[in-house]
Amino acid sequence: MHREGLSAEDLRSWNALMQQGTGLENARSYDEALKAYQAAEKIDDRYAELQFRMARSLWMVSDYAAAGEHFQRSRDFDTLRFRADSRINEINRSAASSPEGPELLDADAVFSKTSANGIVGSDLVYEHVHMTPLGNYVLARAMFLQIASKMPADSGHTVTDADVLSQAECERLLALTPHDRTRIAGEMLQRLQKPPFTNQLNHSDQMLRLALQAEVPDENPAETSTEYRWAIAQRPDDRVLRYNYGLFLFGYDRNLAVAQLKMSQPWDGFPVFAPDGSPVE
Repeated sequence: MHREGLSAEDLRSWNALMQQGTGLENARSYDEALKAYQAAEKIDDRYAELQFRMARSLWMVSDYAAAGEHFQRSRDFDTLRFRADSRINEINRSAASSPEGPELLDADAVFSKTSANGIVGSDLVYEHVHMTPLGNYVLARAMFLQIASKMPADSGHTVTDADVLSQAECERLLALTPHDRTRIAGEMLQRLQKPPFTNQLNHSDQMLRLALQAEVPDENPAETSTEYRWAIAQRPDDRVLRYNYGLFLFGYDRNLAVAQLKMSQPWDGFPVFAPDGSPVE
């Protein structure tokens, strides 16, 4: 949204500068685009798209610190409030800093530290909330180390980085196969084909990235099945493993798939459905 009190004349000037900047940005004249955007910012700096375009242009000229600031402003000014903005993050940090406050794992800080140039991107998150396999691992690892650091000093063991399973080890235990990576990317691709994502400025870029990830992998079904069976042997009661294995088997052997899906039935009797929508009974 534009700032309050913006006159009609100022709005016309702002729109002209935005149009000029957009044309220059599309022509990859990022320095010139920034001049137009900065002029528009002097008229109205509270419009999320302007801040996003400035951030993107600053990224392209390798001014990552400034790009990060403008990406943050874009998020904070976005009228679609489905992200935790700076104010919410500061409230959480303030609450955790009080003597009787809750323990805080600052995911924003963890992800920024892990990301190239400190700007969280698609390597860690698919969109505003769903994390990639790497993002899940980074956050789980940080959580484990923080919890372990609270163990009593007389517990006999000090947990270090060497005690943490690697990402590859975790993914083997979870049976995160090429089939699953493709399945997850496909599910995210479907999500992003619906509002509100379709209105995002970089929607086409997101769609292309996920479409490439969702391409059917050149996999050996027997090897994938072996990975699932090994992981299930480590944790026979893991319902999620059995459910995912059932989804995979459905395209090859429906009887075996249903058997696995049945074993994924939650303890509360919540229904389980096969990929074709039929209930598993």
